[in-house]
Amino acid sequence: MLDSFYFQTFLEYLQGQTKELHIHIERIPIDSIPSETNEQISNWLYQRFLIKDRLLKDFYNSNLNKKSVQAQSTLKPTIISCIFFLLTTVLLLITSLGRSIYWKIILFGTPIGFLWMHLFPPTKYN
Repeated sequence: MLDSFYFQTFLEYLQGQTKELHIHIERIPIDSIPSETNEQISNWLYQRFLIKDRLLKDFYNSNLNKKSVQAQSTLKPTIISCIFFLLTTVLLLITSLGRSIYWKIILFGTPIGFLWMHLFPPTKYN
């Protein structure tokens, strides 16, 4: 049985309780999901949980004795990005015209963005 130490959740990651997070993403075609009866849907979902459990077991068994590898990130690009966003925000908010533009973007940008996505949905990926 796997130790509960290895079962970190996404919420624990966001709260800073763990520094490591692994996510497995799999695209499932809509055609492969049954929609006829509750029994078929339940069976399909049960099979997905079996696959998930097997993936977790294989992952933890193969990674228990391995050292983790961390991506190296330099401080310079991070500082440059922070300074850029700080300056653009400050320059936007220090003038009354900038504040007016900021609030118009906040108030009208989101509904216009939702309307745009509704009128022009993204193309369907195969």
